[in-house]
Amino acid sequence: MRSTKFPAVVATVALLAAACSSGGVPSAVVSSRPHTLADTPGKIATAGADGFHLLEADSTSLASPDVGDVVTQPTWSRDGSRVIMSTRSRGVSKTAVIDGATGEVLASVESERPYFFFSWSHDGTRIAALGPGAVGTTLDLLDSDGNLVADSLASGGSVYVAWEPDGADLLVHSDDDLSLITPDLTISSLGTVGRFFLAPSWVPATRDVLVVMPSPSDARLVRLDVDARRDDPKVEPLADLGSTRGVASVVVDPSGNLAALLHTGPGGSPAQDATITTSHRPSGSGMVVAVDRRVRIPTAAVEMVDLANGSRTPITDQVPLWGEWSPDGRNLLVATFDPATRQGMWSTWDGRRLTRLTGFLPTTTFLRRYLLFSDQYVEQPRLWAPDGTAFTYAARNGSNDDAVFIMGLDPTAGPIELDAASVGFWSPG
Repeated sequence: MRSTKFPAVVATVALLAAACSSGGVPSAVVSSRPHTLADTPGKIATAGADGFHLLEADSTSLASPDVGDVVTQPTWSRDGSRVIMSTRSRGVSKTAVIDGATGEVLASVESERPYFFFSWSHDGTRIAALGPGAVGTTLDLLDSDGNLVADSLASGGSVYVAWEPDGADLLVHSDDDLSLITPDLTISSLGTVGRFFLAPSWVPATRDVLVVMPSPSDARLVRLDVDARRDDPKVEPLADLGSTRGVASVVVDPSGNLAALLHTGPGGSPAQDATITTSHRPSGSGMVVAVDRRVRIPTAAVEMVDLANGSRTPITDQVPLWGEWSPDGRNLLVATFDPATRQGMWSTWDGRRLTRLTGFLPTTTFLRRYLLFSDQYVEQPRLWAPDGTAFTYAARNGSNDDAVFIMGLDPTAGPIELDAASVGFWSPG
């Protein structure tokens, strides 16, 4: 089983789940005036009770290939040429790959295990696949047709991965350990990093990654040199970018200059200096040591971090559910939980302001299988249209049924219902 990134968000999930099943649907899911996103490029892959569909943005159906009775985890390759998915038919778990343009089934093979997550390498030759293992989660490596290349490369109570943007190395965070898997399947330890975050984040055009590491008083967002850590897993971080609260998600923008830092709990004001007292019991000692120190306490739930100097800009104090940069890096798409309305809210941040776009009640599938593991799912493009002018998401519609919507960046124009499905993702190209 995967560990959710929100140990303290059970109440949020319960409220959203209750709202999803109550029939109470916010008016925000109904288009406020006629409009169209039909010219938006790319294609949308959806999955639900009616199987797998490949659609244009104007809702034109391109294909509905028969890949199995149950279809989950439709995942686009980075260039948008293929979609991989988990399927199940007559009790047999398979991995299917379809052509992203025509919907033709290119491959369908019996899988090593029922995979619940896929991530394509940037060159499209390999796929990291996570599924249930003997001790929790297991990492397998597949080829572009879904065939097994290597099984059980990592395992643990939780396993999270990130492909190097400009190469073929795979970073793996398994429980307390960070490791690197190279194309020849060599596995190198990068040391212990703790469990204050789940998915590591590469900084584009570098060999650096952002992770969260413990300190005597708190958890710190740090920047590590992958090659230096491979030579010496105890080498000091390149930079300390400040404290985090709870379990944190980190999403680096395409330029590598900024990182969105999503904390697990709500806050109330920008980060400020404060004095805190911590106590810890050193190993093998009966002495309790109290430490008083001045630290930066982040109280905004979502902050923007300048990776050059570590400065932070508070974005919102609501509980974050999702954060994903547009392909051009101009906008950060953020889903938050609004306790006042007991629903989700989609917003975008353009570097100056946060614009609230629409409320939504996520489908049960989108909530439980994707939103709760969002740091892993935004490791590659998922919701944004390739031109960054719109995004897609799955929510309950006006009849309280599952549906996939597309939404532009104009807050006065509501979303458009695209398909009757429980989850949907836009192609990167």
